[in-house]
Amino acid sequence: MSRTRIASLFVAVILLASAARAQTGLNGWNRDGQTWLVWNDNLTFSGVESISVFRSGSPITNLAELAAAERIGRLYPQDWKAGRLQASAPGATWTVPGSNGGNRVLGSNEGLFVYTPHAAGDEYFAVVKTENLLTGPFASTGPIAQTLDPIVPHRQHGGVDANHPYDVYAFWLDGRADHTSGVPGFPVMGSASCHGVAEVFAVFEPRTGLPQAPMPGVVFLHGGSGSYWTYRPSASAQKQIDLHVDNGLYVTPDEGLYVNYQGQVTAIGTRWFGTCFDYDRFLDVGVVPAPGTLVVNYAQRRLEWILDWLQGSRGVDPTRTAFAGLSNGGRGTHIFVRAHPERVSASLSFVMPAVFEASGGEAVMGDVALDLPTSLPGSPGTADVIEPFVPLSGLDRPFSRYVDGTNDTQALWTRKPLVYDALKAQRTGAAIYWDGRGHTAGSTAGWVGQHFNGSPKHGVEYLTRYRADQSFPAFHDVDHNLGVAGQQPDPGDPVLPANGNPWGTWGGWFEWDPASIVDSTSGWSCRLWLETAAAWPADNAPMSTARTSVTLRRLQSFATTPHEVLHVELALANAPFTVVFAGALQVGADGTITVPGLPFGAAPLVLSVSRVAAGGALVGYGTATAGCAGAPIIGGNQVPRIDTPGFAVVHGNAPPNAFGFTVFGAAPANTELLGVHVNVELLSPPAATLGVLSGALGNAQAPLAIPNAPALIGYQLFVQGAWLDGCGPSGLAASRGLAITIQP
Repeated sequence: MSRTRIASLFVAVILLASAARAQTGLNGWNRDGQTWLVWNDNLTFSGVESISVFRSGSPITNLAELAAAERIGRLYPQDWKAGRLQASAPGATWTVPGSNGGNRVLGSNEGLFVYTPHAAGDEYFAVVKTENLLTGPFASTGPIAQTLDPIVPHRQHGGVDANHPYDVYAFWLDGRADHTSGVPGFPVMGSASCHGVAEVFAVFEPRTGLPQAPMPGVVFLHGGSGSYWTYRPSASAQKQIDLHVDNGLYVTPDEGLYVNYQGQVTAIGTRWFGTCFDYDRFLDVGVVPAPGTLVVNYAQRRLEWILDWLQGSRGVDPTRTAFAGLSNGGRGTHIFVRAHPERVSASLSFVMPAVFEASGGEAVMGDVALDLPTSLPGSPGTADVIEPFVPLSGLDRPFSRYVDGTNDTQALWTRKPLVYDALKAQRTGAAIYWDGRGHTAGSTAGWVGQHFNGSPKHGVEYLTRYRADQSFPAFHDVDHNLGVAGQQPDPGDPVLPANGNPWGTWGGWFEWDPASIVDSTSGWSCRLWLETAAAWPADNAPMSTARTSVTLRRLQSFATTPHEVLHVELALANAPFTVVFAGALQVGADGTITVPGLPFGAAPLVLSVSRVAAGGALVGYGTATAGCAGAPIIGGNQVPRIDTPGFAVVHGNAPPNAFGFTVFGAAPANTELLGVHVNVELLSPPAATLGVLSGALGNAQAPLAIPNAPALIGYQLFVQGAWLDGCGPSGLAASRGLAITIQP
């Protein structure tokens, strides 16, 4: 017999032997839009060994047919042995929908792969240890009739944690090379190597029972070394975060993949964003992607799908869904907020990393030098996605709190002051806090005893007071000590050790009442105050007065046009309801409304912004000349009417405790003198001046009593403020002009 004939007989024997084993050990069925494949896990695995799953339109009965079939996924033993699920239930196995209704709890010796078909029809499947592809054994099954029913998460187990009833759910990913494919309501949420991977999340109900739907919901994203079970409510004391939500649902998703790390299977996160579209988790995670490789926001898609289910099936209000997170979860929070602001009512980020570190995981989404393009609109690079302040959407972001520690050895302090300055410049309404805490409560520096630790405002339930469909006042350029140069408190320079104030906040000591907001087509108003009487001491400003600018964000009905002139008024919220400032402002070129340099004390105030008719009572014009504190502002303390002896010109944002002039003229001007913009005609007709002294807040008033003389109705006066200021040209700073028209 020839050697060729012997070889042919040998191959035939192998094919027959594999065929004899092909029909045992694998069962499959289709339900809830996915195909469930279960087999007897009787093989031994070590290192990064895995199983591979194949599909075909015809039976798979031998190695040749197996080689011709399409591989649809791979799994590590940790995937089918429910490694992530066991964080909440040690020894648990997967619970899946059964073949004949009801649920099926897998045995500890059973494997699981979940396939997501993109088309209805009959298919055959096979499972083989990847390392045995050429020799077998393998198991196969089919045909399985597949349908495209709606895909839902499946409850795994439940119980009570810290008096919170809870349920843990799982769903299995559709992973594809084409990230734009998918089935209705269930997008592709992973690369091809992630097909069949399970994701887990827990839903905690209030201790006192579910409120009526729609209810608030808070989603908390865990850190890089944590899990969905790490930040459950009973972990509050240990984690030093109040995680109790008693007026809605509290949800903790899981984020992580089992990957090849230096020849061993380990779990890593994807920064709550995603991976390269072709990421292969069975190759070493340190493999660097090719330049230009697309990074797809798979993790964000998973979060959005969970939100859709919570809002559609569990009664969560889409307008009251907030996000919070710690460390990598804090970063994931701000990335999601910047990319999908319309889905978030408010956010809270603890000790978020402010740098792009690959840390040996370059294969996931590259490194800062590669700056790979992403699937977000406009294809921003990964460096911009990671950067906490780079906009990823044209929509206003929700109100956000950031809490950092100067002694954090993981999310290092060195870039935080730079981030703070950038957030302040964007006027988005970020309340920034820092103190001497370390990275977590269990770190060397710890959180216990740190200045802001324990603040109710840093509890997740506090987020439920905000709405995505409601506007809010964004505080920025806050200064609590006008006697010291620069913005106070001062976080210092981006150096180690930190050299600024040991603790402080920008914006966190200001508050507003969401229920008081009036947002109509004709105007906007809100009750706001400087916090001085809060029950928690650290929530109170250490000084009784402060100054801040306010930008109106997320306007709903009060639509404006760039450069439109508006009337602004700040009055005491309680009797005697005195107007402390009134004036005109101009809408910015980008359409935003910013009221600069407002003075605050302990008394609550009402800020009102409304439209003024052409030729209104108080209209700003011209150009200001900035000084140390920026541009001085000018306005009136009330509407200028006849018989108003108490009318006064009001100055704000001037240098503290400085000498200045109020210039009154009969005509406007548009000239420059010694580098200062002059907005009032000084010589013809001649102008008059009145000396003024500013107070500690940079405010002053120049009395201008208006007699009861009807002949003055319609009379115009043009006014400007000028101040001695070492930061201005020729040592001067000046406001814009203010046209005052006497009203009946």
